[in-house]
Amino acid sequence: MDVYIDADPIVYRNGYASERSEYEVLFEDVEGEPHWSIWDDGNEKLKYFRANPKFFILREDKNVYPEPEEYCLELVNVTVQSILKEISSHYDTTVRPHLYLSGPDNFRIALATVREYKGSRKDAKPYHYQNIRDYLYRAWGAEVVEGREADDEVSIRTRANPGSVVATIDKDLDQIPGFHFDYLRKVHYDVDESEARRWFWVQALSGDSGDDIPGCFRIGPTGAEKLIDKWIAEWSDHTRSNATVEQLEKFLWARLVKEYEASKGRETERLKCPYIDRDSYEVALEMARLVKMQEYAGQLWTPPGEPDEMLENMV
Repeated sequence: MDVYIDADPIVYRNGYASERSEYEVLFEDVEGEPHWSIWDDGNEKLKYFRANPKFFILREDKNVYPEPEEYCLELVNVTVQSILKEISSHYDTTVRPHLYLSGPDNFRIALATVREYKGSRKDAKPYHYQNIRDYLYRAWGAEVVEGREADDEVSIRTRANPGSVVATIDKDLDQIPGFHFDYLRKVHYDVDESEARRWFWVQALSGDSGDDIPGCFRIGPTGAEKLIDKWIAEWSDHTRSNATVEQLEKFLWARLVKEYEASKGRETERLKCPYIDRDSYEVALEMARLVKMQEYAGQLWTPPGEPDEMLENMV
C-alpha cells in the first residue's frame, strides 16, 4: 500500500519540539517606567500585553536554545516510523512511503491579492528546519515539490492511485477522497467523494487563517459549514433525483458569490472588509483557487461550467 505523506508538518512540529524559546521584552508601564521581563512561552507574553494594552513595548528579543541536531533528527525518524507502523498495522499490509516537502516556489503567492499568502509566517521556521529537510531527503527519499505545495502533490498522487493513504494533520487534504490517517491525533478515517467536494466549498467560503486566506468577511469556519450544509439541503429539497453534481456545484458557486457580495454590508467602523471595493466574483474566485488542493499538475480551479484553465510552466 502506498502512503503519501505531507512532510511539512513533520519539519515544523519536530523542529519546534527540539528547541526552547525565550522572549526578552523591554516595555514602559502606564507611568512611563521601564521594565525588562522574560517569558518562556510566547503565548503567555501575548496574553500579558493584551491584558495591558497601555504598556508600550520598546524592544523585544527572541532567543532560541536548540537541542542537539542528533536529538532532533531522532524525533523525526521516530515520527515517520510511527506513521508507517500505524498504517501498516491498521490495514494489515506492507507500506511504501512517499514523502513530500514544499519548495520555495508556490503559485498561490501570485494569486493572492486580497492578502499576502502566508504573509504572517515568513520567519516562522525552527532552528533545525534545513537539517530536518536534508535528513528527510537523505534518509527517507523525500521529494521537494516545485511550483506548488507538498499537500498539492499528495492530492495529485493520491487521486492517481486509488487505494493509497493520505497521511497528514492538515484538514485541507480532506478535499481528497479515500483513506486518511491523521498522525497527530492517531485517527484513521475515510472521505467519500461528496464529503471531499463539501469540504472544498466550506474552505472556499471560510478561507484559511493559518495561510492568511481571509475567506468571506465575518463568516468563519463554523458559519461556513452551516451555510454550505444549508445550501446543499436547499438544493436537494428542490431538485430532481437525477440532478447532476455539476448542477449542484453551479448552484453552490452562485450562492458563494452572492455571499461574498452580501458580506460587504457587514463592515463596521471597527471591522473593515478587506475587499470592500473589489468585484465579488473575482474575490470569490481568488479564495476558491487559493484553498483548492490540485487534482492534477497545473490545475487552476475554474467555476463549474467554465473552461478549465492551466497554470503556465506547471504541467
